[in-house]
Amino acid sequence: MKGSGPDAGYRSSSSSTDADSSSRVTVGRRSGGRGGNSGGRGHGAAAGRRRRRRMATAAAATEAETAAATRAARGRARPAVRITRIVTSFVRDADTGRILLLRRSGRVRTMRGLWSGVSGIIEGKESPLARAKIEILEETGITEDKIRLIRRADAMRIDSPQYKNHEWMIFSFLFESRSPGVRLNWENSDYRWIDAADMKSYDTVPDLDRVLLCLLR
Repeated sequence: MKGSGPDAGYRSSSSSTDADSSSRVTVGRRSGGRGGNSGGRGHGAAAGRRRRRRMATAAAATEAETAAATRAARGRARPAVRITRIVTSFVRDADTGRILLLRRSGRVRTMRGLWSGVSGIIEGKESPLARAKIEILEETGITEDKIRLIRRADAMRIDSPQYKNHEWMIFSFLFESRSPGVRLNWENSDYRWIDAADMKSYDTVPDLDRVLLCLLR
């Protein structure tokens, strides 16, 4: 009878065993495949995190370099500027309307030979008006009781042509006096009574016409 001998029983058992083995191999391969994919995803995520860290570090370094360059540029663009406060006064003859101009002598430190108003450096905490009256007395001999304040202008800042990073802050005044006699000291060598419109005909200190214009408006 076919299938009833010992060989038949062996073949049946062998087929079953082969099937089980094949099943185990297939399961093992599938399991191994899933494990491999999981490992690949883990490796890719770690690499991504490393790239992001490198990019963040590079961005921070670039930002720091940009900030440093900006600070350096600002430092170069804004050098320290020294400011000297001075007064410039004009005395107008009440009878003729003419303005007094003084010619700076060769004994002064700066602006030699140029025409100017009555000028001087403000010392310490003194007021500009007090200094203006002192300079008028010293440079022209006109006393305080002979002058009358007509107008003052807002302080004006002017670049100094002699010194780098130096500005003058000018406090200007217009005074009036009636037929004053002028007595020069060593700071000036000559003087003129002129019409304001003739100022451009004289070789003056910087921006003198602009300072006078502010007082005559």
